[in-house]
Amino acid sequence: MAEENKGESGAGKVKKERSTAYPGIAVQDAIGFSKILVDSYGKSPFNRDAALQALKLKPGGSSFTKVAALVHYGLLTRQGNAYGISELAERIIYFTSEEAQKAAIVEAVLKPKLFNSLVTEYTGRAVPNLLRNILIQQHKINRNVADNVADIFKSSIEHAGLYMNEIITAVPVTTSEVSDTGEELDVQDLAQPPRATGKMPVAPQLKVPAGMQSVSLPSGIIISYPSEVAYLFALGKFGAQVAALEEAVGKELKKDNNDPEPITATE
Repeated sequence: MAEENKGESGAGKVKKERSTAYPGIAVQDAIGFSKILVDSYGKSPFNRDAALQALKLKPGGSSFTKVAALVHYGLLTRQGNAYGISELAERIIYFTSEEAQKAAIVEAVLKPKLFNSLVTEYTGRAVPNLLRNILIQQHKINRNVADNVADIFKSSIEHAGLYMNEIITAVPVTTSEVSDTGEELDVQDLAQPPRATGKMPVAPQLKVPAGMQSVSLPSGIIISYPSEVAYLFALGKFGAQVAALEEAVGKELKKDNNDPEPITATE
């Protein structure tokens, strides 16, 4: 969902300011709806009216918001007026392991631009008490729905396992494919495994080849890997190897910095 705040600009012109895109329902509710749509239509395309019928929702603004939320989370694809179940939704519903399902849910939660931005900014920290004001001021969320949006965000990241002991515990690696509107399928990479310090490395905005994802380590090393194994990084599969690499590079850098200056012979 993206709202527009209107104000006068110029001679009779209206300036529109869009809010950061966000879903109107929590991810667990969106997953529940996607399961109903899978049971109803399988892999066949359907329009919004058909989706509402399967979900037993009456046409209207709040119902349209629920369907749009599935697109925000990447659980539905959309081509014009035609919707379809996404590959991500299938990975969540027809999971082959609990770890793979958890990684897919994390991926879904990080697709909406607003959620991705908030998790990136506040990883390792508590959700601000003034989150409502931050949503209004920095993300242009309508003040009438800001509290609800904050609750949806916290409920979603908690369901995904990213919100434990009131601390956000993971950060996405964002590629150049993040959408401003949420109507396109956003592509966010999953979190990298923690280093020995327990702090998550955050990748800079990098242009990486299609199908690849990157993360920048504090030492300056940039690791690129295929998108297909992103969930393995999110689960910490390569955490020991990444930590060992970072430690080895750190030692070399420290060694270089501590090398004595060369002695110049004089007559």
